[in-house]
Amino acid sequence: MAIVILSDAYIQKLSTQRTMIVRDKVLCGLCLKVGKRNRTFLIATSVCGQQFRMTVGRWPLIGVEEARELAAPILKNCRSGQQPIKRVPPKLPTLYEAIGRYCSAKGLKANSRERYESIIRTHFAEWKD
Repeated sequence: MAIVILSDAYIQKLSTQRTMIVRDKVLCGLCLKVGKRNRTFLIATSVCGQQFRMTVGRWPLIGVEEARELAAPILKNCRSGQQPIKRVPPKLPTLYEAIGRYCSAKGLKANSRERYESIIRTHFAEWKD
């Protein structure tokens, strides 16, 4: 189990040959579980002597800075002795935002993006926002 300063560039370069857990050096208690298909942010700490683990979200849907922001208040409560009950709902992008990110990540042309947006407007109007 390595202790490193997590960054998006570091996470992208991680090998997916084996499952491992990487701990963050900046925020003690924040971890990244690296699997063959997923990279998931976790909180791993103890509350009143009992081990506590909680999933924060998956990378790249949330970045490292956002994971630290979500984990900080939970870790603060854990260190004060309060057991967190609520799950952290991940902030997911809207369908239009996801299409924009997808097209820019894949390097698609503007014409392709317009076609995707047209399909969304036509068939998935209630889901677009």
